[in-house]
Amino acid sequence: MNVSAFRWQRTVHVPQGVGMVCAVLDAEVFAKAEPALRDLRLVQNGEELPYAVEESYDEESLRSGVTRPEDRSLYEVAAEGNVGGALRLLAKVPVERVVVEGGHGAVEVEAIAKPALRESVRGVLKNGVFPVTLGVNLQKDAEVRVWTREPRHVRLEMRRRSLCFTPHAVGTDPILYFGAEGLPAMQYSYARGLTLPTDVKMARMGEVAANPRYRVDGVRGGLVWWKLVMAAVIATVFFVGMSGWMLRRVIP
Repeated sequence: MNVSAFRWQRTVHVPQGVGMVCAVLDAEVFAKAEPALRDLRLVQNGEELPYAVEESYDEESLRSGVTRPEDRSLYEVAAEGNVGGALRLLAKVPVERVVVEGGHGAVEVEAIAKPALRESVRGVLKNGVFPVTLGVNLQKDAEVRVWTREPRHVRLEMRRRSLCFTPHAVGTDPILYFGAEGLPAMQYSYARGLTLPTDVKMARMGEVAANPRYRVDGVRGGLVWWKLVMAAVIATVFFVGMSGWMLRRVIP
């Protein structure tokens, strides 16, 4: 697979002798990838690996469509600090709740991204938790401040999202590539109807590194390749459809 379109890469360290594995996608991936993670590509031994992105959800919250303070989903820290202090939220990182350790009562959250993007919301902490959707509309790094009655430690948390896949049994660890501007999402059949085993093993993401094979014109090349693939698919569907139509015309 040609990976010259991608600015960034991370090695995914996979436990030996396992089948399907998952690796947590942290805030740094969201910040450096395209919106909605559409440009993620996983490569092992030079071949693209299909994957699914699984999001942790509490069943009650999922059914109601509302994140509850008692939500039992797994969360990852997007930023942390103290009440009233400036918390740096990386661009495109979704925040689903604010946690104030030992906090209670009223809470106010404000996010500002230059030049003029601002989000502000008020609510009430329950067991130190305030469900909130923050960062979705902020395509730049933002400064977030949380105010409560007492000075406490505060965390901005995102619901855990994991990259799940089945690596080749033999070969090097897979590499996750991202940061390809304008690259469209891939729709893998692997992700349809995927059921995770209860004892799925976790892989570990390495550090983010610059892709040494990145080229500025690689983005254009990647888009051209994708368009050629889509054109071939459309042409095949058209040919099969026309063949069937012609057969119906010939055969009484």
